[in-house]
Amino acid sequence: MKKVILVLLASCLSGGIFAQKESKADVLKKNENPVPQKKYSCDSINVNFETGLLNGKIGPSSPPDSIKKFLPCVSAEYPMGDDQQVCGGGLSLDKQGIYFNLEHGLIEFSSNTTAFLPAKILGAAEDDLAGLMQMEPTQITDIQPVGDRPIISVYLFPKNYGCVAIWVDQKDKKAFKIQVHNVDASKVYLCIY
Repeated sequence: MKKVILVLLASCLSGGIFAQKESKADVLKKNENPVPQKKYSCDSINVNFETGLLNGKIGPSSPPDSIKKFLPCVSAEYPMGDDQQVCGGGLSLDKQGIYFNLEHGLIEFSSNTTAFLPAKILGAAEDDLAGLMQMEPTQITDIQPVGDRPIISVYLFPKNYGCVAIWVDQKDKKAFKIQVHNVDASKVYLCIY
């Protein structure tokens, strides 16, 4: 009789321990969060001048739907050929200081951009550009805007996908705008507004 009681007691204890382990596993499963879907953030846009891509996904030849999907912070849309945006239709990310000129295949970064650039080019001295880009420009184009505005020089650096254009105001000799173009330097669309 003692053996039967010991066997019953042992089986109850082991069953309780096993049930306790199962309940811990169930609790762990309940506490696990499902893997969230990939969300794209406009607060951390990384620019790569070697590939011409933003966040490894969007470039100067990307269609508008892809841009809106991966960068859902588009603040304005300008139709092609419309005179609302002097230099060509596209998509604007005002808060991030980025303009996708879809009409002419370029991405423009203004001096107030929040994008992470591979080098501190905006505000850099004209003489430092070749060192920051780690190459010499293939072309430098000087543009005389209307009236008494100072001359602007555009330094064009070749890339496999097209080129990078860095705009320098000759009044203070500092870079104030960067563009990533999907064409080479000889075909770049330069527009002053």
